[in-house]
Amino acid sequence: MQLIRSCLLENSSDPDVVEVFQLKTAKVSTFKKKWAANNVFVEVSEHADFNQRLQSQSTKLGLGHGKYNNSPTPAERRNQISKAYTLTSEKKRLAHATSLARQGVWTTFKDSVNSFDLSWNNLIYGPGPRVISFVLDASINSVRTPDMLKL
Repeated sequence: MQLIRSCLLENSSDPDVVEVFQLKTAKVSTFKKKWAANNVFVEVSEHADFNQRLQSQSTKLGLGHGKYNNSPTPAERRNQISKAYTLTSEKKRLAHATSLARQGVWTTFKDSVNSFDLSWNNLIYGPGPRVISFVLDASINSVRTPDMLKL
């Protein structure tokens, strides 16, 4: 919501509001460790503008198929900024999770482990109650593995 507010203030029709926003952005840019919506807004809006200018093909429909919107409306720009912030924050969270020794082990599992089918048909007629119990325990980290026994 603070990013949307920053976007609205930056694109305001009142020049005084825009000037106050720019002054606050200049003041907040000196903050190093404190989270500030204006700093995040500037960083994320640059990512959103870059992605807007250099769009790539996202489907198999062929080159040039679809509409490239080079001048989005303010609502579309706010939506793009929100999506860009979500993507960058998820990347930062994943990078932090992979750097953790014990808690980040789950990030290496997706390449080597196939996911278990938890559909009702498989749960009722599947491999049996002991296997299903093990899979459910493993999904909530209650299986007695060496890491869990150390804890």
